[in-house]
Parts: sequence; C-alpha cells; structure tokens
Amino acid sequence: GRGSTFTVTLCLQAQGAPAKTGTNLPGYSIQPQKILLVEDNALNLEIETEILRDLGVTGDTAADGQIAVEKVSASAPGAYDFVLMDIQMPTMDGWQAARAIRALPDPALAGLPIIALSANVFEGDVRTSIESGMDAHLTKPMDVPLLLKTVEEVLQKHGTYY
Repeated sequence: GRGSTFTVTLCLQAQGAPAKTGTNLPGYSIQPQKILLVEDNALNLEIETEILRDLGVTGDTAADGQIAVEKVSASAPGAYDFVLMDIQMPTMDGWQAARAIRALPDPALAGLPIIALSANVFEGDVRTSIESGMDAHLTKPMDVPLLLKTVEEVLQKHGTYY
C-alpha cells in the first residue's frame, strides 16, 4: 500500500511482422523513399535508421561527408530521392559535403535534395546549411512530423514529389 505506481505504454512491432510502408500520420502523403542517411554517430545512426524504416523509408548510409560525396557521385541519377545529412562529422563535415555534391558535373546528381539533420541549432548554423546548398535544416532529435513536412516541401520544390 505504499510507494509509486508507474504506467508505461509501448508500441512495439512483433518480430517477423511485415514492415510498414508509407506513413500513417494524418496530413502527410509521403511515400517510401530511397535516401542517403549521413551520420557518424553509431547510436544516432541506429535510431534514425529505425525511425525511417518505420516510415517506409529505405536507403544507404555513410559515416562521413566524404563517403556521402563518393556514394552520390557514383550513383545513377534518381538512385536517391534525397540526402539526410549530419553536420559535425570527421573527414568532411556536412556543409563541405553539400558543397561538393552541388559541384558535381552531373546536374541531376548536383541537384539532389539535401536536408541537414543536426544538433547545431543556432541561426548561424541554419544559415550556413542553406549557404552550403542544403535545402533545409532540421534539428536533432528527429521530429518526425516536421521531418515529413520538410521532405514533402523539399521534394515539391525539386519537382520530385510522390
């Protein structure tokens, strides 16, 4: 008759159950996408990948900006629908990687939508992301409704809306 009572509600997917496709959030019509997720932190990568997978988004990963530039430059146009790019990474940061992607000789690859996903939240960071050629700047932790809204807006702007 003494102590605390805690109630925890968890929404879990049973192992072996089919993955969801698309989103179930009202007001969003984004369809599954193939993206390049660029993230150097293993734990963040695991969490972000799982969130995206639950939304029906699949793709490749890169551990730093240099690897991201190599993957984009070696890909066929249309292989990726957009890039979700961390900013602070070793070897080449997200801003440098965005500039390098924008400088690729193939206009289809150079025009690939890039969305920053970073813990950098200051106005100067957002401005640097846009000046580096990124289409949008989102903050961590990932806000799923805002991510979906931003992806829709960016894909509409690029004429690749699904």
